[in-house]
Amino acid sequence: MLLTCDSPKITTLKTNNHSSKQVNAHTIRCGLSLFVIVGVVVIPWTKTGKYHTFLFCGMATKGEFMRTIDELDDVLLEEYYFESSFKDCYTTYMPTSDEVSDMPELAELQSQYAYWCLKSKEKLCSDSLPNETPDSNFVLLIKDHISSYKANPANQINPAMKWLYSLTDMTMLSQQISMLAMHSQFKNQPDISIIDEHTQWESLNPITVSIGIAIYTYYTILVNPSIKINTFNALFIRSWYCYYKNWMARCLMIRMNGSNWRLQFKGVLLE
Repeated sequence: MLLTCDSPKITTLKTNNHSSKQVNAHTIRCGLSLFVIVGVVVIPWTKTGKYHTFLFCGMATKGEFMRTIDELDDVLLEEYYFESSFKDCYTTYMPTSDEVSDMPELAELQSQYAYWCLKSKEKLCSDSLPNETPDSNFVLLIKDHISSYKANPANQINPAMKWLYSLTDMTMLSQQISMLAMHSQFKNQPDISIIDEHTQWESLNPITVSIGIAIYTYYTILVNPSIKINTFNALFIRSWYCYYKNWMARCLMIRMNGSNWRLQFKGVLLE
């Protein structure tokens, strides 16, 4: 599905605070995997009540950085209500030629960025929307997991996650997010050297790809003091383009790394 957009501006509106909900803890699973090539180095790429405020010493800042899940949810909800009021879509992005895949099928998926950006934002806001959906419980569980993961200082130095806390360059952040998103697509593959056709095509499915990218984008905004709270669209879209642009090369690199590739992602948010 290709969408056309009318305006490049992004505006937020103020709404009433949303109520919290309660769910039991549950095992969270989401598929994805990742590899970014830097020179010749290959790095792999896939509420209960009110949330508490967590403090941590940011790797990219000398002081303490504080941003809450409720704070971010309010911003996303305001953006969602505004953007979803448009007939077509509200977000526009002009990719460079280097960002667009040479494969027509993947370039077609890339061009759907606006639709899936809004859909993923809708999913992340589903626990605050008036009508409860199956997504609501899933998102509550994810946010409980994010809250616990964020509160653990050890995760700030996880080799695959630490860059989300400290990188200031949006291009490099999008590479890391897309790599992590791809990791969750392949993490349950028994033999990574033999990726069956179904799993391979599922790793291109925009439904699961958008979920993984959205969760890691959400987490990055929460923990990175260099990223503004209203940059979800920009970071999601760049990660979306990066994911499909590098999909083929990263699949090959996963196979080349063999069973060792999982160790590179041990302890990530969506392990």
